[in-house]
Amino acid sequence: MGTRDIAYVSGAAVRWARERARLEAATLASKLGKGFTAAHVSAWEAGQSFPTLSQAERLADSLYVPLAILFMQDPPDIALPLPDFRTVSGERPGPPSPEFFDVLNDALIRQHWYREYQLREKRPPLEFVGRFRLGDDVARVAADVSSTLGIDDQTRRDCETWQGFLTRLIEAAEGAGILVMVSNLVRHATSRPLNVSEFRGFTSADRLAPLIFLNSRDARAGLVFTLAHELAHVWIAASGISSSDPRRRWSDFSSPVERYCNAVAAEFLLPEANFKGAWRETGTIEEKIARISAFHRVSKIVTIIRARELGALSYEQSRNFIDAEYARFEEQRERQKEKEGGPVFWTLFPSRNSARLTDAVLGELQYGRVTFRDAAYLLGVKLGTLEKYRAQKAG
Repeated sequence: MGTRDIAYVSGAAVRWARERARLEAATLASKLGKGFTAAHVSAWEAGQSFPTLSQAERLADSLYVPLAILFMQDPPDIALPLPDFRTVSGERPGPPSPEFFDVLNDALIRQHWYREYQLREKRPPLEFVGRFRLGDDVARVAADVSSTLGIDDQTRRDCETWQGFLTRLIEAAEGAGILVMVSNLVRHATSRPLNVSEFRGFTSADRLAPLIFLNSRDARAGLVFTLAHELAHVWIAASGISSSDPRRRWSDFSSPVERYCNAVAAEFLLPEANFKGAWRETGTIEEKIARISAFHRVSKIVTIIRARELGALSYEQSRNFIDAEYARFEEQRERQKEKEGGPVFWTLFPSRNSARLTDAVLGELQYGRVTFRDAAYLLGVKLGTLEKYRAQKAG
């Protein structure tokens, strides 16, 4: 091997990238392919040996970083492009994983494209974005969200289950002009799942193209509350990253924005007056939770959160009930995998990209205002996959 073939990477940068990717040296070696061991990775990090240029390119691909970063003597400080509201009880979140960073940037690129599309179409700004401010009356904000989205008691009666209500709520948000992306992957890559313990959602509040992203690695029962929480972010124009863990008390969240959006979400999904009246009815705690959830078309997790924050359940009680709900969800997810072999790609495709954005991209493609290559990039697929999806839509 000649000296021209050697890539004099920085050991500190290789170590930083590996730790950022949350990979052990042996795991990274296995990703690099046959012939690589943990000893190779450790030697590169210690500066005792160096990879070839082709090996360095493979290393960068495996760590999801540009090749140039591996040559930096001081690893970069990669900042998130949105305010981070995930601090809980004084514990700051760690550096973003490559998956989180990539899915966040992908979503913002799509939002930017859609905003330019709205400008070309001369669409007016959405009045509800930033209609209220942090600290405004919670009930007023919740009522305005309901009114704007057309969500009322009749809507709930029309939905047979809380799952149906979640679908209806997403459709209503998109119908109002909000891009709602629901995914548990980077683009559509099953090899790059998102981590629900890292984030549950984020919002970029733009008056022409407001964006909400929901991490569907969470239980669908948890998604109901996360969506309502992110809608509150839109209504007060507070862009940011959230981790609205149902197990956490609202007082645990350091950010007043997160505490406020939790309160608006709860009032929107299950108004305090309705809850208190229903809780006074006879029955065991389990029966009350089931009855209130069924009547209001919300998940049991939402009802448990409401009961905890209004003092009807202790923190420990709520934690136990929520843990039981998550355990039940995991069992259902495993049974679903065994029964169907996993979700259907084409069914999830529009919701991962936002149905509204997907339709806009396909429409622009049809009229020749966007290239096939750009359309495929925006929708996160290869050209062949885009053609198949267009054929499905046409058929």
